[in-house]
Parts: sequence; C-alpha cells; structure tokens
Amino acid sequence: MEPTKYFYDLFDTKAASTSLDGDGLTVRRLEAAQRSLSLTTPDTAEAILILSHGKAQVTGQTIQGERQLAIVAPATDIVLEPETLAYLVAPKAKTARFTRAKTLPAIYDMDRLQPPADNPRLKMLQTDAMSINWVHYQGPRDRTKLSPHSHADFSQGSLALEGNFIHHLRTPWSKNANEWRADVHVDAASPSLATIPPTVEHTTEGVGDGPHLLVDLFHPARADYIAKGWMLNANDYKSCGKQRLPERMAGQSASHPVALQNMLHGRG
Repeated sequence: MEPTKYFYDLFDTKAASTSLDGDGLTVRRLEAAQRSLSLTTPDTAEAILILSHGKAQVTGQTIQGERQLAIVAPATDIVLEPETLAYLVAPKAKTARFTRAKTLPAIYDMDRLQPPADNPRLKMLQTDAMSINWVHYQGPRDRTKLSPHSHADFSQGSLALEGNFIHHLRTPWSKNANEWRADVHVDAASPSLATIPPTVEHTTEGVGDGPHLLVDLFHPARADYIAKGWMLNANDYKSCGKQRLPERMAGQSASHPVALQNMLHGRG
C-alpha cells in the first residue's frame, strides 16, 4: 500500500538565504551572521516577515526581539542587522483578494498578541493574499487532546520554527480499496516546511521538552476564520470581490485546486 502523500523538507541552516516552496507560497530562511543582509520582498502581494530573533529595518521602522511578525507591502526593502534570523513568507503570483485600509508595515509582538476568546490555542492573521495560524506552547502537546481534521478544498503549509513535531497524516478511505493509502507519521524538526494536500486528515504533535512554534500557512486567506471573527486583523482589509468559501460554509461542492507540484510521498 502506498503511503499518504505529502511534502516535507528541512531548511538548509548553513546558508545565509535558502527557500522552500509550498502550495502557492515560498518561504525563505534569512540569516544575517556577522554582516547585515538586505533584500526586497516580491511584488506579487503582501508578505510576512517573521523575526525569530535579532533586529530588522523595514520601511523606516525597527523590528527587534524574539517572535516578532511584520506584514509588509509588495516590493518592500528590508535590512536584517547582524545576528538576526528571520523567515519571509510570500505568494508566488499576484493573487491578492483583499485591499488594505491601513498603511504598512503592521508589526506584531506575537508573544503579547491575544488570541480569540473562543479559540485560545491559535493566533490568526491575514494579508491581502494569505493567512497564518500561530501556535506556540511549552513542552509536549497533550496526546489526549490532538485535533485531527482535514480541508476539503485547500492545502495547508506547516512551518516548524521551534521544537520537534510529528505530523500525523491519513488518507480517508473511499469505496475503492485500490485508492487506499497507509497512514504516515512524519518526524519534523525545526526549521522545516510541510505541505498537506486537500482532504488529507492531519494533526501535529509537539514532542519533547522546551518551546514549540508552528506557523500554519494558507493561500488564499481562510474565509471561514474571517467569517467566525477569528482573524485578528480582519478589520484592516476589505474584500476585492466574491470570496470562495470552504465547502462546509458554502453548502455545495467545491473543486480542488491544481495538484501540488513536486508532491512527494512516504518521506519523513
């Protein structure tokens, strides 16, 4: 039996700049060691800069500290000062579905940002073309309180930045046993990126002591989370037009997006 399909890879931590591709997104790992590092974000759409530690200059503003996040405009110049580690998440194409009412950059201290009262485990933010779930906790995740689920019509990227994880993946059974696939349990170290295709049931378990930081990536932005009032900065955006709602909200079938390119199976 073939294993459940997924994509997973580790970032090269020896390079000053390295990237991994997700479904419609690219994630760059950027490390300024002894010298500063300058870059310009893609002109495709707004990007997200995650500052693991250190100091950065963005459009005349200073970002400094641990677990800082900035939403930046397309084609923004950024300078990482020495001894800084950051990640840049950006769409591959011009896919903005929202317009922003406020100026950028928007800077967030993620340790201080308060989650939704009715969903305290996740901190959710959007841009004009994507959204994230920020999941940060200490120690191993309680194995009796995992949250297996699937997405009918979109994929999920899982960016592991602190700690070790196991991505538990399952392909639901159909009537055709020839289509069945074996469960996969992917050992995911940090930093790494996993991409989980539509319909694959999944949950991620932080293992071992110490901090765990997992940033889930969605492209386009999660319309269901916006509708539930969970997107913490949704008031900063206005829809450019009709948004595709997930199947469970629309009440009708939705077609799957184009298959993930370079999808691997059984590696982990």
